Amino acid sequence: MAFRPLAVEDNAQGRLNAGISAGATSIPLQAGQGALFPATKNGSATSGGTAIALNSTGIQALGVAIGDIIENVTDGSYAVVRTVSTNSITTSPLVGGSTNLWNNTNVWAVGRFVITVVQYDTDGVTILKREKVLIRQRSTDTLTVETSGRGYDGSSAQTFNTSDYVYVFTIAVVFDGIKKMLTDMLETVTTKADDSAVIKKDGTVAFTGDQSMGSYKLTNVTDPSSNQDAATKLYVDGKAAKFGGDGTDGALNVTSGTTTLSFASAATLEKNYTSFNISVGATLAFSNPYTYGSVFIGRSQTTGTIAGTLDLSGMGAAGGTASSDGTAQASGKLGNNGGAASDCLQPTSTSLAGNSGVGGGNNITGVGGAQKATIPVNVMAFFKIHVARVS
Repeated sequence: MAFRPLAVEDNAQGRLNAGISAGATSIPLQAGQGALFPATKNGSATSGGTAIALNSTGIQALGVAIGDIIENVTDGSYAVVRTVSTNSITTSPLVGGSTNLWNNTNVWAVGRFVITVVQYDTDGVTILKREKVLIRQRSTDTLTVETSGRGYDGSSAQTFNTSDYVYVFTIAVVFDGIKKMLTDMLETVTTKADDSAVIKKDGTVAFTGDQSMGSYKLTNVTDPSSNQDAATKLYVDGKAAKFGGDGTDGALNVTSGTTTLSFASAATLEKNYTSFNISVGATLAFSNPYTYGSVFIGRSQTTGTIAGTLDLSGMGAAGGTASSDGTAQASGKLGNNGGAASDCLQPTSTSLAGNSGVGGGNNITGVGGAQKATIPVNVMAFFKIHVARVS
């Protein structure tokens, strides 16, 4: 549906200064009465534009302003002015026309209005005839009719006499027209929002490429739950603080000699330091580990420094005990295998046996099997440090 200019301003009225024919395109009013009617702005595009961009030299000087409803008279479409510069404007997308584009030479208008010309009987009450006329411009005492503007909105073009009346009525149809205009715009916006190329706020249409926030923030983001979810500052700060500990054990600062931490027979010892430093020549050692070895986890809220010695010998379990050699046997028989020793890596099993002895020949004594070697005492030592920088 094309835009229909409406009678909306001032309840203006005047009287004809001369009679007019049914084809007249100029409405002469009595002196000064033209200025009582709404002011209009008119022009044409001076180069091609888009659905939202109109190029028209000098358009700002003509008084077009943000918020004006502007018509593309040539196309039959209309829009709302969003920005104004010297020789161009931007608008909401044109709607209601054939192409809905601002093409070169397209005629545009702001504020066109409709008059009603009335001829009364001699009683001044009875209406003999009337006609609606679309006006594109006005001067001090003349109204200029738009092309094909006579007999507007279903009325019929007629002749009128000097002193017949000219009105701009503010009537209910004004509000019906505005309602229709806004409905058309809303339908256009809704249609565009349903397009699969438009990102929708309900998440049903996703981005298909990288997006820049233009130095603005995403706000009110919930905490992540999946691997590829975005994380908030609060969430990240909380994780960083946990990684670096809460500092409840104060500072560990070993500057000389040996500082020993006891596992108290526990499998794990965990410390939360505010800072962590082992200087050159100093030693951090451990004692009293769990039966099968212990794990130390240290956290530091600031950068940790280890320039000295870490003695991990007190973190592992005791090695297995070697058995005695196998005993040599009489001629023609193998010596005994070495006895099995306990194995700290597999405390519920036994260590490998020693080698077999070598059988003796006639009148030659066999050689006993070799004994099992001792396992080092610190095989189960495990040392781990978490260090976090905090501001």
